[in-house]
Amino acid sequence: MSSSQEQYFREEVPHNDFLWSHTRHEVFQSCLRRYYYAYYLAWGGWLDSAPAAVRELYILKRLFTRQDWVATHVSMAIAHLLRSGTRPMTPGLLAAEAGGIEARQIENMREEFLHSRSGAFRADPVHMVGLFEHVFEVPVTAADWKQTVDRLALAIRTFAGSTLAQDLFALPKERLIFIDRPLTSILNGFKVRAHPSLLILDHGQMHLYLWEAHPEVALTSLRERLAIHACLADTRNRTAVNPVTDPDLPVLATAYSPLFDESYTLEFTPTDIGNTREFIVNSADEMLFPLAKPEENDPGDGAAFEPSPSPGCAACPFHRVCPAAEKS
Repeated sequence: MSSSQEQYFREEVPHNDFLWSHTRHEVFQSCLRRYYYAYYLAWGGWLDSAPAAVRELYILKRLFTRQDWVATHVSMAIAHLLRSGTRPMTPGLLAAEAGGIEARQIENMREEFLHSRSGAFRADPVHMVGLFEHVFEVPVTAADWKQTVDRLALAIRTFAGSTLAQDLFALPKERLIFIDRPLTSILNGFKVRAHPSLLILDHGQMHLYLWEAHPEVALTSLRERLAIHACLADTRNRTAVNPVTDPDLPVLATAYSPLFDESYTLEFTPTDIGNTREFIVNSADEMLFPLAKPEENDPGDGAAFEPSPSPGCAACPFHRVCPAAEKS
């Protein structure tokens, strides 16, 4: 870190409070140098006064691959549908409502694509989307870009025609507790956040959903994320003045694929949730270990965050600035 960057972080940037998430956990486990860039050196890059190097790291951190980009738009489209749709809703009305949302979402994607390709997004990386493929000049055919947009249309139509959508629109709106909003709790002094796609009351139980491209039973990361979402939902319920459900009941968690109309559901008991809390706290403790001043979330000069060269470096948004990329 240069002296000008040190002064910037010390004098101009809001304090960087530690916030645990499963994404942060996975980045930490994959490469300490990437973690350092993403969660420390890129901090404050949204400010107009940010040094050019910090601004660039912030821009790189926020890049989307086209797969993540379309997944985000699918989540946004389903959230719009769940918020705007009247209840009860017939299949015909649901299809019509979904069609309007699909058209608006595709138009948004077209605008974002143009802003990304032209580099206009750099002027406002907080509100505008930059795509990894454009910034790093990854060759993508016009047919592949079209397929990306087609996946959005297919996902919205598949969801609108699914049994799940019919079941959700049969519920009173008050039983949809969270729609595409973050869940935040404090565990052992650590602030923890997760972002379920949906949280509902289902026959007296909390049932959360994550929209996934293609849930796979063997995917450890997906099971961990479902457990973490269940843990935070349970924690909020237990600490609420008026809990929405019996804290001794299991929390249901479903990964659902709008593309394939397939789902994968797990049940998390109080014991499972206790184990997940322990997992989160242990992970957070491990993240604090390399810091120069853990109590202040201060990484110091970053010397403790060694890179982990691997074949995956080419897919890292920071590979142009990382000294380890040349060795991978």
